[in-house]
Amino acid sequence: MLQAVIFDMNGVIIDDERFQKQAWRRYLEAHNIKISEDEFKYYINGRTEKDGLKYIYKDTLSPEEQEKILDERIGYVIEIVSERLQLTEGLAELLNELYDNNIATAIATGSRQRYFNFIMDGLQIRKYFNTFVTANDINKGKPDPEIYLKSAEKLKVMPTECLVFEDAISGIQAAKKAGMKVIGVATTHQKEELAIADYTISTFQEINLEKLRRIVNTVKLTSLQDIQA
Repeated sequence: MLQAVIFDMNGVIIDDERFQKQAWRRYLEAHNIKISEDEFKYYINGRTEKDGLKYIYKDTLSPEEQEKILDERIGYVIEIVSERLQLTEGLAELLNELYDNNIATAIATGSRQRYFNFIMDGLQIRKYFNTFVTANDINKGKPDPEIYLKSAEKLKVMPTECLVFEDAISGIQAAKKAGMKVIGVATTHQKEELAIADYTISTFQEINLEKLRRIVNTVKLTSLQDIQA
């Protein structure tokens, strides 16, 4: 039975992955570091910033060096996103429906507190969520399930009673490892790339509370018709 809905933030609450990539590229170019598109997709996108740095610098940075670099990168992101800040298409309607029906909600994001606060305050959506878990609250980033297990714990629900919205492969893996049903949001990847999710959508206009309940109660879905019958 559906008790809670957990949202990733980057690529789900706000379609900012292209801006995240621009900020990473701006940082990498400023420091003459080159990585491929595939490396970005599989080792940086959807993971915590610290995990990204571990990959780029092969785990050679001191904590102080990490903090300096992360502050620089977050500054780039905020600068880029500031004039483009908006909820993903159709999400406002779903958030209102969940709120009106007293469905518990959380955000579980690999972003750090500074950027998280920038997004929440800019969009003015804190009231829609019961709790938040950010990179500052966890020891292991996605695809480790820690962030989703901690979210369920804070919501006081069983992981099997949760449904997650994720746009990144590593995030889907994390939620599945936590024992949760997952809807893949095709903002960062094509639907075909998100096949490990229980269901995929292109926009939140395709989904509502009744369909979420059916997804949680269905073993595996393959098409929209499965939950419209």
